[in-house]
Amino acid sequence: MKAALLEREKSFRIIETPDPEPEEGEVVIQVRSVGICGSEVEAFFGRHPFRKAPVVTGHEMSGVITKLGKGVRELHAGEGVTIEPQVSCGSCIHCRSEKYNLCPERIMLGTEKWPGPFAEFIKAPASKIIPLPKGMTFDEAALAEPLAVGVHSIRKTRLAPGESLILFGAGTIGLCTLVAARAMGIREIAITDISETKLKMGERMGASYVLNAKHSDLLERIQQIFPEGADVAIVATGAGEAYQASTRAVKRDGRIGVVGLCREAILIPIEVGGAGKELEVIGCSTYLHSDFREAVKILPNTPLRELISRIFPIDRIQEAFEIFIRENDILFKVMLNHRPF
Repeated sequence: MKAALLEREKSFRIIETPDPEPEEGEVVIQVRSVGICGSEVEAFFGRHPFRKAPVVTGHEMSGVITKLGKGVRELHAGEGVTIEPQVSCGSCIHCRSEKYNLCPERIMLGTEKWPGPFAEFIKAPASKIIPLPKGMTFDEAALAEPLAVGVHSIRKTRLAPGESLILFGAGTIGLCTLVAARAMGIREIAITDISETKLKMGERMGASYVLNAKHSDLLERIQQIFPEGADVAIVATGAGEAYQASTRAVKRDGRIGVVGLCREAILIPIEVGGAGKELEVIGCSTYLHSDFREAVKILPNTPLRELISRIFPIDRIQEAFEIFIRENDILFKVMLNHRPF
């Protein structure tokens, strides 16, 4: 099969590699569509902690089952599917408490130990496979993974209908969280970003209010919308200013979900950042299988397909990455297809 190998920093090469064969309890999937995620961009620049070149990466995907391993009975060859792209040890304290997304031995798709869908075929445990609803396109199905991140963050922060939400960051994860919140009954939602293009997409995705974070009166405008503060803030950006602003944007006894990864140290005065307001800061890491299934369930009734900005054949992956990076302010989701489209 063909595979796009990230052979070194900023350089892909199309290679030939053996087709995978399923072991017991596994399936082989012919990849049809795969999204370029920020984690793959980090790998492209050599900055990702565990997606290290040389590697066949990728993890947001959809495809068709072509082979079944021994013991697989509930899935069928020819079935369109997506995949929850993580496998845990099954025996640690986190796995035993059904929080396997925190497993220290967790293996992610698109790494050295589990080559990803930048190849034509992958193999995966049958337990991680989710069949696609009828009528869902492969490109649309590849959006289930970032949507599952949004579903998980809504559930982790215990956001309930009737409560309010402010989102910091209108990139793919922020917008997917917005869409997940709307689908799960949240009606009063504000979203902030420094990009007017992304804020306009936030309006299309259903935000009640969009706020440009470049404006010096951002906190005053948030207070006008939420006089007592929002019930929940979710930070889906790496900008340190967003983490600081989130502590002022929520009400007393408010909850802050942290989804974005920030490389810089952030100092927050304790009377603002927790003790004085009894704020709860909640880390949100990937998802659980139930989150992924919920994402696939709600996806057809959302406008997320509008996030697909460009589609490239896999043999133009180098060009696709360079364009995505260069035009990041106006592109949302770039897809790679393994078959002519």
